[in-house]
Amino acid sequence: MDLQKIKENICKTGFKLEHEIASILRTEGWILITNRYYLDDHEESVREIDILAYKCRKVSGIPVYTAIIISCKKSESNYWALLSRDIEINDPNTNWQPFKGYSSDNATSYYLVQPDWEENYHNRMIKMCPGIFSPPEVDIFAFQEINKEKSTCQNDKNIFNSVTSLMKAQAYELNILNTSNKNRKKPVVYQFNLISVIDSELIRLKFNNDEILASPIESEDYLSKYILNKKESTSRIKFITAKNFKEKIKEYSTLHIENAQLIEDLNKEFFKDIIQSHEKTRVLLQDFREAIDKHLWSPYYSTTKKALNLENIDITWNQKTNEAAIELDEPREIVSALNDDDTCIRAAKKALLEVYKYTGDVCFEEALIF
Repeated sequence: MDLQKIKENICKTGFKLEHEIASILRTEGWILITNRYYLDDHEESVREIDILAYKCRKVSGIPVYTAIIISCKKSESNYWALLSRDIEINDPNTNWQPFKGYSSDNATSYYLVQPDWEENYHNRMIKMCPGIFSPPEVDIFAFQEINKEKSTCQNDKNIFNSVTSLMKAQAYELNILNTSNKNRKKPVVYQFNLISVIDSELIRLKFNNDEILASPIESEDYLSKYILNKKESTSRIKFITAKNFKEKIKEYSTLHIENAQLIEDLNKEFFKDIIQSHEKTRVLLQDFREAIDKHLWSPYYSTTKKALNLENIDITWNQKTNEAAIELDEPREIVSALNDDDTCIRAAKKALLEVYKYTGDVCFEEALIF
């Protein structure tokens, strides 16, 4: 048994690279899940992703996760060549600012579904993390492995596998989050990033009219368009050489800090004057009705001798009195009795504070039924 040769041969595989990348991540404070398996339902096979790294910070009671899915490849005999051309920044068929994330927090989700969310997110993050969010310098349209000795084209199999494994692993993680009942009940926010690490040289082959410009690079951004589960999507994949990974990963630590700060800022913005925004109050209306049922049911029954009908309860803003107004589908006499009862008013304030973080005055009003 030649143990020295065994060690030398292992070093020629990607396992040593994977260990080195994991060590850098741990030193930088990332928590790792390695060799994570997932089911590729398209090909009906089990796939493995090399590293899933994440950091978590709780802000406003919400755990915010910044996650990086990483593919590690090593090639002693081949360069990785990325074939590219000039980008068309105004191309209507290309999303140059993709965002991949998940939120079960109602306040954050309110912003994630806005049509300008991706643009606003990138515009904010590019200030502190330009290396991650600056527009790609080129538009990559193909890959090739190039033999180091003969400079001949081989194929794109390893590069293609790296890209597809990252995209499918990300889709798998997002699907788990979207279908998990456990996470739906607890507010949580995730933001995902994809990195392909190559322990070899990266080459940019840029096609410019009739000439091809070749240059060595340490990193490159690739906007990958794909269809998964019958849905078209775009993800940003960053190719990074192994020797440059230690420096590049520092910016992702900065990104995590910025992600947490963003969620905290959005939370404050969402609840600021929330009762005056019907669109925002609707987001939490079901939670408010449940809180009203918990706090108001008993005093309501004591005052009216009737059961509380939650379905017709709504929340609005009384501009004349500058206070929150709880609308009820009840006659004027009952509404007046509720307003005269301090216990009912206190119960309503508890529900408003619990759900909307509102601390001002409140009254009951007759609902306008159309």
